[in-house]
Amino acid sequence: MNGSIVHHITFGKGTIVAQKDNSIKVSFEKASLGEKNFVYPDVFARFLAFENKSQQEKMNITLQKIREKKEQKLAKEREKALAAEKAERIALQLAKSKKAAISAVKRKMKAAKKAKKELKEK
Repeated sequence: MNGSIVHHITFGKGTIVAQKDNSIKVSFEKASLGEKNFVYPDVFARFLAFENKSQQEKMNITLQKIREKKEQKLAKEREKALAAEKAERIALQLAKSKKAAISAVKRKMKAAKKAKKELKEK
């Protein structure tokens, strides 16, 4: 990729002079701009484009794969959040049911004590 000609939407034409895992350095034709570092490959999604169509097509494929992976990750996160929410609703329903059952038992016990007391009084 070093030596590849690129066009930046603001800075114009430049040449890639260095590349690391997640960054590239571009030297722009306008001397006043000098060299600038960019996040790779993210910068190609909006700001940079290769002059060479073949390189740009490969970059477009790479960016599409990245988008698809992000979408898959988001879908999994949504699924996990929905599952957690469902589990929380079920737990809440169980807690309410348990509370209602305990209340019913307490009412029955109270009624039984009252009935027992009334029997003793007769």
